[in-house]
Amino acid sequence: MRITRVEAIVLANPEVDPLACDSAQDAVVVCVHTDEGLAGIGEVDATPLVVKAFLEAPSAHSFSLGFRDLLVGEDPLDVRRLWSKLYEGTIMAGRRGMGIHVLGAVDCALWDLRGKAEGKPVWRLLGEAARPHVTPYASILPSGPPGPAAFEDTVRRMTQVREEGFTAAKIEAVREVTRGDDDVVEMTRLAREALGRDVTLMVDVGYRWRDAGSALATIREIEPYDVFFVETPIHVDLVDEYAELAAATPVRIATGELHATRFEFIELMDRGRVDVVQPDVPRCGGLTEALRIAELAAARGRLVVPHAWNTGITTATAIHLSAVSPNCPYVEYLPPSMFEAGLRKDLLASEPALVGGVIPLPEAPGLGVELDPEAVERYRVAA
Repeated sequence: MRITRVEAIVLANPEVDPLACDSAQDAVVVCVHTDEGLAGIGEVDATPLVVKAFLEAPSAHSFSLGFRDLLVGEDPLDVRRLWSKLYEGTIMAGRRGMGIHVLGAVDCALWDLRGKAEGKPVWRLLGEAARPHVTPYASILPSGPPGPAAFEDTVRRMTQVREEGFTAAKIEAVREVTRGDDDVVEMTRLAREALGRDVTLMVDVGYRWRDAGSALATIREIEPYDVFFVETPIHVDLVDEYAELAAATPVRIATGELHATRFEFIELMDRGRVDVVQPDVPRCGGLTEALRIAELAAARGRLVVPHAWNTGITTATAIHLSAVSPNCPYVEYLPPSMFEAGLRKDLLASEPALVGGVIPLPEAPGLGVELDPEAVERYRVAA
């Protein structure tokens, strides 16, 4: 079997708000095709048109080769070798950022393709099952303007989360829906009250503070609400501030959604001292690299909770990673029921089933998800 074609399909909702804190408004699906008719799919939560341009760019020189030039004619089942070939071949234009994001989307598509070729779910190709199921947490971004409307929506959505059987949830108390630090505390209080004490609660504040001191005051105020972790409290690049904050509070500190490759995560853990790393599987370099990150975290006694704010393709990659990672207690999950319409709800033919608050390990070949062809055409963007 040989790779014959690699394509990037750009998708978007009919109306995209560029100021909204919601990267699930658009997507880019990467498809790897073969001469035997099999194809694998992946995606990455990164600017779709830039991903497409990067994927389709021709080779410039030996340190900046094109993805298509590196892939066409290759054996798609040799996934780990291809990861190294792509990383080294694009190292000048890639290495971090967009180059790794594109590599991650391709890597996930290759694992999907290999699983389909061998008739196995991807997790069986990655290792032994760490548990019989994966536990998703419902990731909730309140709607409405900051203040009473956002508070009311927080209660409504968290009540629905509980009714749907989730055992864990996260409130996105980001700047777009809060007026200040007091609103973060109030939103956390309301979320805990709606969920009850038997549902795990996480809080994402979206890089709200510039230093540990500023973050600590509010984190101490929300500590009584039994918060499992506080996500992205400080700007992504302030690694030493993360270390200071982690040392000052018993509340777990989590971050990593914007990081690429194991090398950045090693710094985040060893220098930043964070308790929970959150690789976005495609964005960090794909399943091949995410598995390395999870193993490095386990060796350091850290938890892994994958970021997955995109379509169900990214969620599927997180599920397969969690299946074989003992230190991965939760995966992020955007409940389709919370989306009245749009790309996140419609793209896949079916979603992983929630049974008693957990998702049984998938047994379908590959990633276990398939695109809905009608939805692809409905949301396709000419590019």
